Amino acid sequence: MFVSETSLQAWRLTINSAINLIEEQFKAGIKVVLTGKFNQDPLERLFGIVRSVDSHPTVTSFLQIIRYVSLQSRLSFLMKQVKGSNIDNKEPLEMLVTMSQCLQQHAKDIDITVKDFKEAIKDKLLAELTIRYVDDIPKGGKNDFNLNLMVYDLCGYIVKTRKHLTACEVCKNLVRCHELDLPKDFTADQYTAMRNRGYLVYVTVPFFKTILVVELAIQSHFEDLNHIYIHDSFELCCAKIAELHTVPLFCDEHRDYNLKYLVMEYVKVRFHLESKRLRKLLVLQAKSKVQTNFKIAKNS
Repeated sequence: MFVSETSLQAWRLTINSAINLIEEQFKAGIKVVLTGKFNQDPLERLFGIVRSVDSHPTVTSFLQIIRYVSLQSRLSFLMKQVKGSNIDNKEPLEMLVTMSQCLQQHAKDIDITVKDFKEAIKDKLLAELTIRYVDDIPKGGKNDFNLNLMVYDLCGYIVKTRKHLTACEVCKNLVRCHELDLPKDFTADQYTAMRNRGYLVYVTVPFFKTILVVELAIQSHFEDLNHIYIHDSFELCCAKIAELHTVPLFCDEHRDYNLKYLVMEYVKVRFHLESKRLRKLLVLQAKSKVQTNFKIAKNS
């Protein structure tokens, strides 16, 4: 007998499969097909890597090893030779993707998503605030002296650190001022004046009033401590700010960009300060609980 029936059937199946694959590749536009590349050596090599780590892998360990191999997670420790594994250190290793490439691409996608999200919030803020401009913001019912000092000092910090807000001379005159330009009954600048050594920035009263109403909206958002568990807390806070009445700061040419940028920057600064405050509060509570438990254990 020349060949067994099983071998003959396998031969026919291989030839028909190769013909169908070649025709499919020709239809896809491939001009040259190397049939010598049709083999299962990479698959056997993969199983060899798996067996070199665990000779009798379970489903869980097999999936874990596949993740290591797929993301090129330091295969040196996978190369330990186990009797019966068909893999060695000399065989070249080529990866379709690396862990660094995956992380870099993921970071790029996140940056693009965050950038689009920020622009959408800014555009929504601008669209809402521009229809609510007023000539002057009246004093509200809440007049906290310490809050006014904090907000005014923070306004000067933002204007000084975001220099492009005052790059235009007209915008600069509408935002910045000297200490003597402020009204005599204006007291919110006292803390800034006390700390000033010639380098701090004074802002105009309309600028301060605009940021003050933004601060009050942020404080109302922070009153509920559950805001730290809300996924879109930042967006909800900006939605509350979009309903406020503000003074048209900056010149006509730069107002659209500078106003939404200013509000967004102030909200980001306040969220940063709030996160630090809550972190200190939680750490303090944890330390207090540890000390209480220590005293209880010591006395018992």
